[in-house]
Amino acid sequence: MKKLIDPKMAEPYKLALNEEWEGMKKFYKRNKDAVALPLTVVNDTALHLAVYSGSKYPLKDLHELSPQAYLIQNDKGNTVLHEAAAIGNVKAAKFLLKRCSTEILDVKNALGETPLFRAAAFGRFDVVKFLHSEVRKGHGDMAIHRTRNDKTSILYIAIQAQRFETSWWLLENDRELIELEEQSVTTCLQLLANMPTAFRSGCYMNKWQRLLYFCLPDCEDYDDNYGAQVPLSSSQGNDCEKGFKKDYLRPSRYPNIRTGWFEVDRIWKKKRNHVSAVKLVEQLIRKDTSWQLNRVEPDPGVISLGASGGNPGQSRDKKPPIASSPTRSFDIAVVGEGQAASSNTRSFEIAVEGEGGSMGLTPLLIASSTGVLEIVKRILEVHPQAIEHVSNMGQNILHKAVKHRQKKIFKLVKKKKVALNWLVAKVDNNSWNLLHHAAYSDYVGKCTHPNPALQLQDELRWFESVKTIVPTFYALHRNNEGETAQEVFEKTHLKLLNDAEGWLKQTAKSCSVITVLIATVAYAAAYTVPGGLDQKTGIPVLIHHHFFLLFAIMDIFALVTSLTSAIMFLSILTAPFKYENFQDSLPRKLTLGITFQYLSVALIMLAFAATILLIVQLHGPRAVLVYIVAFLPVTVFAILHFPLYLAGAETVRSFFRFIKNVFPFNFITRSSFGITASSGSKSQ
Repeated sequence: MKKLIDPKMAEPYKLALNEEWEGMKKFYKRNKDAVALPLTVVNDTALHLAVYSGSKYPLKDLHELSPQAYLIQNDKGNTVLHEAAAIGNVKAAKFLLKRCSTEILDVKNALGETPLFRAAAFGRFDVVKFLHSEVRKGHGDMAIHRTRNDKTSILYIAIQAQRFETSWWLLENDRELIELEEQSVTTCLQLLANMPTAFRSGCYMNKWQRLLYFCLPDCEDYDDNYGAQVPLSSSQGNDCEKGFKKDYLRPSRYPNIRTGWFEVDRIWKKKRNHVSAVKLVEQLIRKDTSWQLNRVEPDPGVISLGASGGNPGQSRDKKPPIASSPTRSFDIAVVGEGQAASSNTRSFEIAVEGEGGSMGLTPLLIASSTGVLEIVKRILEVHPQAIEHVSNMGQNILHKAVKHRQKKIFKLVKKKKVALNWLVAKVDNNSWNLLHHAAYSDYVGKCTHPNPALQLQDELRWFESVKTIVPTFYALHRNNEGETAQEVFEKTHLKLLNDAEGWLKQTAKSCSVITVLIATVAYAAAYTVPGGLDQKTGIPVLIHHHFFLLFAIMDIFALVTSLTSAIMFLSILTAPFKYENFQDSLPRKLTLGITFQYLSVALIMLAFAATILLIVQLHGPRAVLVYIVAFLPVTVFAILHFPLYLAGAETVRSFFRFIKNVFPFNFITRSSFGITASSGSKSQ
């Protein structure tokens, strides 16, 4: 039976929770025998809680009262050093190894974790460096620190914690971790391939953040306490030396900027993490041979055109249906500051394609699916033959990129002209070619668009872009269900089509009301001019005032642009909502309608400001103030509609490219030059 907590221990527990360490020390000086007694339900002693002070002094005073209490383990098997390593208390760790037996380094908890392992799991870089150096000095056996009971390696747990500086440092200082990596079922490279946000290619930043990211250094030349330089290794020191020449903003020279400007510190830490992840990947890729486990099948060299009779949905050469791929779950930590990788994890499911799932789980194909450009590019640089790798489901790197809408990977593979010839011709085990994967909408939710219409447009353009690299006759190919790629697209995107139609109609109706209202105001203003009309001549009284001319011009253009905008929105309401119309026609009308609407709002506000200046007769700074106030709604309108306008701007640009391609501008130019030259020769 578990021993109950002594009621008198409630007092020191409350003092510890309130961080009243002096009061806690006084209590134990009065009750020296109570130092080793449990304080918590998991049997933590006073020493376990003392390390949470962040310093060594409460621990030092309690240790003097009970010198052997540091060896006590709680119900989780954690010693005081385990707790110090988990929270990153380097001072407490140094004190314990100085005053106590160094055997505490090798003590394992219930999970088989040593203090060094636990420090790596919580991403405590400073503690990892210190404990690692102590083990290397001969105070412990390094082998017992590399894995825990479930065979998880210290490198894997550090990557799982998303502390890539710690992971890379461990790998640099213990090369035997590579051999442990080869023995594990799930490799560290596979784990990294499932973390797109750990790399620059998978991390979204706005323009301002990208500028800061570019300017900040890409190496760690001092510790997080803004202290002296602490190069992680000789190779890193060389990299830093080279990097200093090209870095424009070095936070190590401006500690006040980092402490006072949170955004700079946050982005710099993110960049350091990205750089460390890339370095880690480069080390792991050299040992990766998973791409050599290739599925080889004879290529039939023909496409399936469906059944010649009977059930039209039955393919002539239909293969046996393939069961859905089983999945294997991996716990990938979503770790904050001081949070362990072994807890609070989020489960990611990775398809194990058929039997021998390790072949379907190669880092190359996982990175192609998640869009980690750094891993894909580096694998193809180190192992160029890996581009031919095919999974158990008969899918290659291009299938994965197209299926998961990874445009960067798609563009990278497109540059490999020779390999592209056989990559595009590959048909997987379900008789799906590249167009079928581009047509399938299972991954549409990953797209980031402000509305369903632009999302559908992006899907249509993606389908067309894939079609440009696939042989034309592959559009006729039917899968095992007897469907062409076009049929798959129309079937799987039907809900998105309905959503896009509903959103576009609602938007067009709402915007039409605004544009018609502006047109009404502009039309009425033309007959009620500021200052009124002369009773004898009917000419506006203020016609010779320069602001009246501004009013007249702005009012005319406001009326024109608002009516044009209304026509655009009405054309949307009367247009057929078919797939092909969402590719260019409808988004172009929407973008032009919003553009003219914005112009009409701006022009009507300018006309309003000119009217105020005509009536009140303001001049100088007061007139400028009126214009600033008048543009307030214009600015708000622009800010609210800018994301939508920016998303549709590409449609307008494509329209102008279409005009340029249709009209023979080059022919006209050459003809003009020819006429000029011939006329010049005649004159001579």
